[in-house]
Amino acid sequence: MNSELHDIAQDQPNIYRECAQAMLRVLHAAITASGESKVKAWGVMFAVNHPSCMGKSMSEIAVILKVSRASISNAATEFCIENKLPPSSYMKSEDAQDSSRAARIGLIERHKQRIQTK
Repeated sequence: MNSELHDIAQDQPNIYRECAQAMLRVLHAAITASGESKVKAWGVMFAVNHPSCMGKSMSEIAVILKVSRASISNAATEFCIENKLPPSSYMKSEDAQDSSRAARIGLIERHKQRIQTK
C-alpha cells in the first residue's frame, strides 16, 4: 500500500512544490542582479515592491545614484521580463510602456524632420 501512495504522489503535480521552485528561481535571480550594481539592486526592489521603496520614487533614487530614472526603470523591467513577473505598482503597465515608447519615437521623428527642413 505504501508503494501505491508513493506512486500516486509521484504522478500528481504538486502545485506548492512548483510554486516554491519558481520562487527560488526568482530569489536567486534577485540576489544575483542585486550583487551586480546598485542600479540593478534598486531595479529589483522596485520590481518586487520591496518595503525599502515605500515613499520613494525611481527619480529620487536615480538622483542619489547619479543615474537616470530610466536606468532604474529599465533594470526593473528587465528583471520582470526575465522572471516572468507582472510590472509592480511602481512600474508602468506594458500598455503604458508601449504608449510611452511610441510617443518618444514620434518625438524623435518630428525632431529629425525639423532638422532636415532647416
